[in-house]
Amino acid sequence: MRDTTDESPRHTARSLALPMAHADALSESRVRLASETLEAELVPGWGGRLARLRSKVDGYDLVAPIEQWTAEPFGWPRRGAYPLIPYSNRIAHARLAVLDQVVALPPHPLSAPHTLHGVCQILPWQCVAQTQRHAKLCVDYAGAEWPWAIHAEQTFELAGSELTLRLAVENRADTPMPAGLGWHPYFCVKGGSVVSFEAGQKWTIGADYLPDGARTQLDRPVVVRGDDWSTGDYAGYFSEWTGQAVLSVAGGSLEMHVSEPLSHLVVFAPAGADFVCIEPVSHVANAFNLAHDGVKGTGHRMLDPGESMQAMIRLHWKPTDRASR
Repeated sequence: MRDTTDESPRHTARSLALPMAHADALSESRVRLASETLEAELVPGWGGRLARLRSKVDGYDLVAPIEQWTAEPFGWPRRGAYPLIPYSNRIAHARLAVLDQVVALPPHPLSAPHTLHGVCQILPWQCVAQTQRHAKLCVDYAGAEWPWAIHAEQTFELAGSELTLRLAVENRADTPMPAGLGWHPYFCVKGGSVVSFEAGQKWTIGADYLPDGARTQLDRPVVVRGDDWSTGDYAGYFSEWTGQAVLSVAGGSLEMHVSEPLSHLVVFAPAGADFVCIEPVSHVANAFNLAHDGVKGTGHRMLDPGESMQAMIRLHWKPTDRASR
């Protein structure tokens, strides 16, 4: 395997070109959508983020709303929801094993020496189509943070009490590239919050949030309660996920249904948080390097030039009878 890291320009934390570090200088233009029972706000200039998803029936915020951009340099608010394209989570030591090469990537300053959450959630997107219930966002990228040219799309649609999101990424380079898709929502929690779903495996992860390749087989549904992150962080990486999850809160339940290739799920909440992240993704963290080392079931996928991958995520809000009166 040929290591190309010494042949590439050296990258440091300062070299990471993050437009979102200057989000206060970006347009705050919001795209507003509404159905009979839901309303949503998108901020394309802030990394293609969903800034609000609210139930009109009971006034409940389903995702923690982004009112303004408040984040440390190179960071982002722990609010709203953003795309994970062309990969999710971390690439260990910012070194990516691809075919017979090792490619150097700029480490993320807040996760050094690793990368974090792809490049598309730090780019300004464009809204290319909009109706009252529907909006399509697009972005193109070719640069140091991902050495393959890509085109990405997000399509949001409201219908009744459902939000449907479609994600896509296309390889526009002239060589094959590793690729993944995912979504990182910060769902509001209150009362006795419970996350429940079924999955076949749970990955062992270290203090740096990277899996070591070991897994535990699961023989019963997974239940994560608010108490699990009341005094300490909770982080779980799951695979062989059925594609369905339910977040139960005091005011009702939020059901998530996804399509292939989103067969992995991340559940994360910092200690004492008023949110929980339920992240549908196509691969486990550091999947490409694990797969290169012979680990099976990581979700690793390669896209040929001109090839694309797509995924669908649907959220359905069911308020309790009391909340709907």
